[in-house]
Amino acid sequence: MTSAYLLEEAMSSKDYVSSKLQYIQQSTRSTRAGSAMMKSAVTSAISRELQCYQQLVLERLIYEKNTIEEVAVRVVVAQKILNQKKTTIKVKMNLKRSCQLSFVEKLIGVDS
Repeated sequence: MTSAYLLEEAMSSKDYVSSKLQYIQQSTRSTRAGSAMMKSAVTSAISRELQCYQQLVLERLIYEKNTIEEVAVRVVVAQKILNQKKTTIKVKMNLKRSCQLSFVEKLIGVDS
């Protein structure tokens, strides 16, 4: 093997690794952008759902002439439901990120 051949092999390997790294970086950016958009859309949908639920509760309370304590309890329940949904979404997003990281590690051959 000549030194020119070894140099050419090294350059070829460097180009290959560089292209893989560029692909992984682009995939990571795309994944982050997609995750952020999905999180924003879900959060927005949950907020709209909560607003609709609170409006429904208020209209129902007016119709039923409930006491202020009953109104407060229903509003607190609606807020707790929203918080549970947000927590569930965060857990799912973290799980998704973990799976994506595992995929990238397998792609580049990192032992975990």
